[in-house]
Amino acid sequence: MANGEIEQLRSIIDLDHMSVDWRSELVVDVVDAAPARAQVSAAESSVIDWQRVVDGLGRFDDTEFAADRSHLLTADTYRYVIATAPGGTATAARQLELTGGVDSGYAAMTLHGGRRVAIAVADLRSETSRMAAAAKIMEALYRTSRFDAEERVLILIAGLAARSQIETHLGVFSAACRMPFVLQFDRAALAGLAFDGFPHFGPDLTLTRLARRDSVAHHHHILALSVGLREDFTAPGGAP
Repeated sequence: MANGEIEQLRSIIDLDHMSVDWRSELVVDVVDAAPARAQVSAAESSVIDWQRVVDGLGRFDDTEFAADRSHLLTADTYRYVIATAPGGTATAARQLELTGGVDSGYAAMTLHGGRRVAIAVADLRSETSRMAAAAKIMEALYRTSRFDAEERVLILIAGLAARSQIETHLGVFSAACRMPFVLQFDRAALAGLAFDGFPHFGPDLTLTRLARRDSVAHHHHILALSVGLREDFTAPGGAP
């Protein structure tokens, strides 16, 4: 994001005069500790306090909604909010790189620190069709799974339609936090979670809920998921 674009964004959402000091709440700690075993699940190895990130995003989202500025926000806005925290802390993070193409509904970046963490944001607030929302969720999962990183995290900013599809098709609400859910990509696509021109076949994905938050007015829901490839996953106890 160019300096001019950042300044324009600041003027739109007035970051310096917000009533909620979200920046102080989005402090992200990066640790440089070797894992206890060769392979661990993404949730166990995460170097970011995702609940604090999601809570901070929720407070930011609530503030913008109350000020009638929600329509000005995009996925890149949320990415900027996240990026400000790890990029401004005195941690082991050496580089924060903006990666991937940016559109109004999807944006991504990579945090280079103790681990290389790909962080993507999908803005699904405006989706009113359940099928369209489901397709967007699958697209976001697929795009996130293709990042070359040691950990991949997708943050979904969901409206009512997207939330209903998450609850219906992704086993991350009923399962306990940090319990992985296997999404068989080809079966999900054949069930209708895809759209014309989008791959109907892909690797099975392991999804782990890292954090979630409902907005105060219950108009939006924020969900952070660890996205892993099935072949990368080692279940507790070493079972495949």
